[in-house]
Amino acid sequence: MLTTNTGGCGSCYAYSSMGTLEARVRIATNNSETPVFSTQQVVDCSEYSQGCEGGFPYLVAGKYAQDFGVMADQCYPYVGTDGSCKGPVNNSVTCQQRTYTYQVRSVVVVVVSTAIRLTNHF
Repeated sequence: MLTTNTGGCGSCYAYSSMGTLEARVRIATNNSETPVFSTQQVVDCSEYSQGCEGGFPYLVAGKYAQDFGVMADQCYPYVGTDGSCKGPVNNSVTCQQRTYTYQVRSVVVVVVSTAIRLTNHF
């Protein structure tokens, strides 16, 4: 289980959605692919969320990733603030935006993601 401090940015939905997508890719490829996707790209670029003000994991992991593709975290690292959508930090071949569409036949796969916002009043 991965726990991440998102700082002052309400991007837990982005971590949750990218974690779900990463798990789906790992299951579909029997762990031959183990991507770590960029949450900052979701914060900056997704039309299905409000940046650091929040979003809906099911829209980001499903619709956004399929419609626009996602980048690896190393290509678009997390900074924890709202920014304008931009390309990868480096232009290597591994930093190209990629869409993931896998079909798993005769197997039902359920991946559960959870996003929790904690405050100082916990």
